[in-house]
Amino acid sequence: MKRTRKFAPTIAAMLILSCGTARMWADPGPDDWIELPVVINLYKGVNVTEDEAKGYIERANEVLKQAKIKLKVAKTNTDFEVGNGDANQAETEDAEAIKKGKEELKDHTEGKGIKINFCNQPIDGRPGTNGWAIHKTPVVFVRKNSDAEKEKEKTGNTVAHEICHVLTIDYDLYDAEFIKRLMYGRDSRTGTELTDAEKEEIRKEAAKRGKVEKKEAPAAPSQNKKQETALGYNSSDDSPNDVSGVKDASITSLEGDESYEMRLVLGGAFAPGQSGNYYFLLDTDNNPDTGVIIGDIVGIERAVQIFVPPGAPFAQISAFDTLNPSNTFNTMGTVILEHKFYEGDDGAPVGSTPYGHVIDWSIPIAFFEPAPSDLVSVIVGAGPMGAPGFDRFTMILDRFAGDRGPHVSTDVGLVDAAAGEAFVIFGSEFTPGAVLEVTLDDALIGAVVADPAGNFTMLMTLDPATPTDAYFLTVQDPADGAFGFAVIEVIGLAGCPADLSGAVDPNDPNYGVPDGVVDAADFFYYLDQFVAGNLAVADLTGSVDPNDPSYGVPDGMLDAADFFYYLDLFVAGCP
Repeated sequence: MKRTRKFAPTIAAMLILSCGTARMWADPGPDDWIELPVVINLYKGVNVTEDEAKGYIERANEVLKQAKIKLKVAKTNTDFEVGNGDANQAETEDAEAIKKGKEELKDHTEGKGIKINFCNQPIDGRPGTNGWAIHKTPVVFVRKNSDAEKEKEKTGNTVAHEICHVLTIDYDLYDAEFIKRLMYGRDSRTGTELTDAEKEEIRKEAAKRGKVEKKEAPAAPSQNKKQETALGYNSSDDSPNDVSGVKDASITSLEGDESYEMRLVLGGAFAPGQSGNYYFLLDTDNNPDTGVIIGDIVGIERAVQIFVPPGAPFAQISAFDTLNPSNTFNTMGTVILEHKFYEGDDGAPVGSTPYGHVIDWSIPIAFFEPAPSDLVSVIVGAGPMGAPGFDRFTMILDRFAGDRGPHVSTDVGLVDAAAGEAFVIFGSEFTPGAVLEVTLDDALIGAVVADPAGNFTMLMTLDPATPTDAYFLTVQDPADGAFGFAVIEVIGLAGCPADLSGAVDPNDPNYGVPDGVVDAADFFYYLDQFVAGNLAVADLTGSVDPNDPSYGVPDGMLDAADFFYYLDLFVAGCP
C-alpha cells in the first residue's frame, strides 16, 4: 500500500524539542591506516609522462606515510582537456576542471579519493606556480618541478603539499624557519615534516575519502574498519558560482561514532546581508512509496534544514522525523569561507584567494534510526525545506560499509622477512578471473589471479632485505583500479646504527636522513646532536665497557661514554 503524506512548509517553524552541539564522531585511531584512491589527469601536451606521474605519487607516499596515509592510483587519463585544450590551467577554466574532476571520482571511485591534474602551468601566465588546491575540494593542480636534479622529489612533495590542503589544512607557511615543513609555501619544495597536529587533521579527512584498515596486534591479521559514507557532487549543476549553487555534500561516520559528520559545499561567498536556506532529504528505506512528500520529492522519512543568517559564521540546523513531527533535533553548524591556496617559486605570487563557503555540522546517528535499507537515498539542494528549489542532486549513503568492494587480509600481523617467514594473503570481492598486482607500499612484489568467485589465497615471502617497518600491503586490479589493502609489520635485516645523515649542512634536506653510507656526514651530524644535548639521538650508552650491562643502554645523560660508543659504531660501519 502506498503511504505518503504532504510535508507542510510550516513545520520548519516548529518548536525544537531536543538539541545538541557536542562533536560525537570518532577520529581515526592510532592503529588505523588509510589508502586514498586517486585519479590522474595528464593534460594534452603536458610535459609529464604516465611513468613520471606514477613516480610523483610514489614520492608523495613516502612523505604522507608519516601520517599513515597512502595514495593509490585508480585510473590515469591522458590528453585531458578543458577550456581551450592546451596544457595550461587558466583561472577561467577552474570551474570546468573541478567539475570534470568530481565527475571522474563519482564514476570511478564512488566519489571517494582525490583527482590530481598535471599541467604545465597550474595558473596560466604564472609559470612559477608549482601547484594549487582549494581547502576541502578534492581536485588539485600540479606542474613538473623545474629542478632537473630533484624533479621527482620536489614534484612529489608538491603533490603531498596540495593533498594536505584538500585534507583541510588551511594555511601555508612562509617564514624561513619553516623551510623543513611540508606546508612551507615557497619554492624550496624540500620540506616534508608534518606536526602531530597536522597529521591528526589530515587523517580525519582522509578517513572520509579513502579506505580505512586497522593495524592489529602482531598475532592478529589486519581487518576492515567499518565506515558509513556518502560523498556527493552536483555534477549536473549549471547554476551561478554563488551561494545559490549547491556543489558538494557528504555524510560520513567511522566505526564507533555516535554522530554523522555532515557537510555542505556552496559555490561562492555570502554577500553582506545575504542569508541562505538548504536541505538534506533522506529516504531511509530507499522506497519512494513510503514516507512523505516534500515539494515534488516523495518518500522522505528524515529532513534536515540548514539556515545561514545574514553575516553569521554559523548555521542553524533543524532535523525532523517527517513521520513523527515531535521527534526533532536542533544544533549549530560552522560556516567557513574556503580559500584557493597556491605556492611557487621565489618571486612568484603565493598565498590564497577566497573561493566558496562550506558548512559543517553533526547529528546523532540514532536520530536516523531505524533505517531498514543499507543504501539510503539523500537529496541535497538549495531553498526552504517545505518548498525545495531545483538546484539539487541525489547521493547515496552506504550504511553497510563505506568500502564495499575488494577486501584484503593476512593470516598474521607480523612477518619476519629476514628469517624467510611465509604468510598468507586473502582477498575477496575482486572481478572473477582478474590478474591482480600485489605491492608493498609502492614496490610490486607479486601477482595473483582471482578465482571465479572473485577471491584468492596467496602464499607470500618477502625479500629478506626488506627494512624493518610497517607497510601497506595492497592488492589491485589494474584493469578497473579497484583495490583492497592490509597493514603488516615486517622484521627485516638489521639496520646500520652509525648511518645518521646524508649531509653535513643543516640546511640540506638530507641532513639527519640516513643514506645507507657511513661517512663524515654521519660523524659531524652526531657531533652536532651531542653538542646540542639531543638525548634522542646522542644518548647511546651508560658505560664504555662492553662487559657492563649498561653498555649500549641509554642512561638519560650525555657524556664521554656516549661519544666513544658512537665512535665504535662509526668504525664498524654498515654490515
